[in-house]
Amino acid sequence: NFSAVQQQVASGALEDPHIVRITSRDPAPPPAEYVAGSRGMFLDMTIHDFDMTRFLSGSEVTEVHAYGAVLVDPEIGKAGDIDTAVISLKFANGALGIIENSRKAVYGY
Repeated sequence: NFSAVQQQVASGALEDPHIVRITSRDPAPPPAEYVAGSRGMFLDMTIHDFDMTRFLSGSEVTEVHAYGAVLVDPEIGKAGDIDTAVISLKFANGALGIIENSRKAVYGY
């Protein structure tokens, strides 16, 4: 689990991570009503991945480059949101991060 990995890094049992990669996917797109009431994919879904990359790297993010698109469900785009995102991160300690998000993965999470 994430906590065990972070503890091993903090104790020196594992070297500091050079790259932190997180992939998050929903098994199916959310209902249109949910999307309309959410504050967007980045604040609804990706924010948890930002927290996890900071936790695992032990460092703060200093640079972010984010790309989003509507590739899964046109209704999500009509609501003003995206359903697919790729984010690259740079941390204060020099590590790099990659976050991938999608509102649909046929295989589940």
